[in-house]
Amino acid sequence: MKEVKVSTIIAVTEDDETLARGAAKSQLIKNIGDLKDQGHLKEYVNTYFRTDVLKPEPPTWAEQVDRAARDLIRDNFIPEMVDYFTNDGEVPSDMYNNYANGDGIFHETIVDTDYGTDEAMELLQELSSFEEDDSGLWEGKDWDDILRIKAAYTFGNAVNDEFETLIATINEIDLDELIKQAVKASFKELGHFKMTAEDREYLEIGDLESWLDEKHDEMCRKHLKEILTKEVEECLE
Repeated sequence: MKEVKVSTIIAVTEDDETLARGAAKSQLIKNIGDLKDQGHLKEYVNTYFRTDVLKPEPPTWAEQVDRAARDLIRDNFIPEMVDYFTNDGEVPSDMYNNYANGDGIFHETIVDTDYGTDEAMELLQELSSFEEDDSGLWEGKDWDDILRIKAAYTFGNAVNDEFETLIATINEIDLDELIKQAVKASFKELGHFKMTAEDREYLEIGDLESWLDEKHDEMCRKHLKEILTKEVEECLE
């Protein structure tokens, strides 16, 4: 029997999915076109390239919670977290009280979401352990509005819980090791440092040792923030 050569199929964007599937299907059929016993192979090709085969499964609500919490930190809080880590040695987990406009950002990006009735029921079922129970939030509302409001705050509760879990992971970063890296990087930079006019003016009234200490401390803090930022971002991957 003649060997069937199947072309490599490259991943494509969703917009190109139909075109790519059709082209791949045609190529496969062409490759097996001269085989005697091709019925079962054509059936396989037609089945494999059904319109629903390449569509990914929609994310679960738990997966959406995880992604939302990571995006929330990545898009809004990393600089503040790095400052906390640099100054206090740890990152606080109280989003509402320890971060500038944390409450407003959380509600705008996470809680203030409108859900359809079916979507809300599905969310509440999957995230039942985080279900909102403050009836004052929906007092006087009709049943559909109650579901939507309850779902929005339930999703928020789940994201806040995941936020705290991620903060715990971030706080496991070995700050002492990062400080060593920052000190090493700052000494290396200081060795190639070019003095400005302000630096020369300072040295006219101050001593070299104090100038070096000041510059080294400044560079060390800069490098530590850069290194910490990368470490926090890796925790969110």
